Amino acid sequence: MEEKGSNFSALVLQHAQQRPDRLALVIPPEVSGADVVQEVTYGQLADRVEAFRRGLEDAGFVPGDRIVVVFPVSVDLYALVLAIFAAGMVAVLVDMGMGLRRVLWAIEDSRAVAMVSVHRLLRWHALLPTLWPLRLVVADHPGGLGLRPLDALRRAGPRRPALERAPDDHALITFTSGSTGRPKGADRTHGLLTAQHLALAEHFPHRDDDIDCPCFPVVVLHDLCCGLTAVLPAVDLRAPGQVEPERVLQQLRARRATRLTAAPAFMERLAAHMLTHDVRLPEVNSLFVGGGPVSRALCAQLTQAFPGADAQVVYGSTEAEPMTSASMVEVRDEGGDGFLVGRPAEVAEIAVVQIDTPAPRLGPEGIAPWVVPVGALGEIVVRGPHVNQRYVDNPEADAVNKIRAEAGSVWHRTGDVGRWDERGRLWLHGRTKDAVSHDGRLHQPLAVEQACDALDGVRRVALIQHPRAALLAVDFGDRGPEVDAALRRTLERFGLAGVAVHPVPFIPTDRRHNTKIDRPALRAYVTATWWGDALPC
Repeated sequence: MEEKGSNFSALVLQHAQQRPDRLALVIPPEVSGADVVQEVTYGQLADRVEAFRRGLEDAGFVPGDRIVVVFPVSVDLYALVLAIFAAGMVAVLVDMGMGLRRVLWAIEDSRAVAMVSVHRLLRWHALLPTLWPLRLVVADHPGGLGLRPLDALRRAGPRRPALERAPDDHALITFTSGSTGRPKGADRTHGLLTAQHLALAEHFPHRDDDIDCPCFPVVVLHDLCCGLTAVLPAVDLRAPGQVEPERVLQQLRARRATRLTAAPAFMERLAAHMLTHDVRLPEVNSLFVGGGPVSRALCAQLTQAFPGADAQVVYGSTEAEPMTSASMVEVRDEGGDGFLVGRPAEVAEIAVVQIDTPAPRLGPEGIAPWVVPVGALGEIVVRGPHVNQRYVDNPEADAVNKIRAEAGSVWHRTGDVGRWDERGRLWLHGRTKDAVSHDGRLHQPLAVEQACDALDGVRRVALIQHPRAALLAVDFGDRGPEVDAALRRTLERFGLAGVAVHPVPFIPTDRRHNTKIDRPALRAYVTATWWGDALPC
């Protein structure tokens, strides 16, 4: 078993000694924006890491310095992030899909001393006061006034061990945000990153010769810790739902990929193409789908398209990965309302609770007084060695999202609403902030949407709370009286009789995985298109 390094990067760099000629990364142009496929072995990756590390140190950066890294996924991106870790510095990753205002908030809150990004953003640095205090490095341009090229940070030299770091030392700060409010930075320490890697390796065992195709850039770090080859899929990772299936299938065959990790929107298009054209990939032995609700229909498609694979639905988050998993065969064949996400990972302690916000500090009884009965809905909370303990420099976010126990452990509040069943399995029903009020009761949307989505003539629906009323937005495939009647019957079954049905041309989804419904954007669209006093029903 691999040793725990005090510096997370050591888990990756050890493979440069053990298997220097093994391919580490394959990154196609669709991902990197380069003209050619980028490939690098573990030995070559370690050399790039050392070159960046020496360049950072020669430039005067010191352990603890925070550096914002925002440019397309590439070999240089992973080499630079690993160099930052190895030098004892802190990488700050910001989700550019948040929009410019929140990106600038995140950069300001990160307390970074430098930023490495693309020219189309940095060229405006003179007009963006948030960037004025930062040393700016441009990743895709020769540089210019106030901008240093990334190549200037390369200094060749013999490899050195990663700098010793304590488990609680910052390694990676990731800023993501919902649609409202100031983004919060998850504090992923060296100890936490290591614990998440070990939890994933234990819960989803791999073979030494596996070749993974991960849609999630952060999963690549786990692959590299395992010494696997990571082949990123030939798709713009900002729009996985727009994948061209045949292009990816050619890539998977050529690289002989054995594992596939992706979001539901990506897998829906891939599976539909495979079944339509009777294509199979017998080399794929493992399939992991997460990042959003995974429907029974998708599980049915995937178990048919990948009949020999261990196909799993995965539930987790930035703050706690993994939390639970379920066999797709089990999800496919199981009835019931909500989305089945299975049983907890070995290191994850999960509870379903009803608790105040902010939560009180727990006493000797722990979380037990707030736990709801089996079958009842409540907020899902999780703790374990792989669970994020705090947000960076943000006590307000900690107060809302963390529950501190008497012994010092921390429960993370996911914001998800779910229930346990009698067999110890977790089901998702929605999010605390997405509850809809109707006739004096609160309703979670996922089970309602799941039932409506399964109706003929319906592409997708979203149950949302609008200031004027609760309503069901519907993207109709083929609307008719039978479809309207089926929708009304379904709403009545869930206690939502009288909820208005509002046709929409599409249901907007999140920018990261193209899977979760973007409810604020949908509410804004409905507001802009809602004329008169009544909704069409």
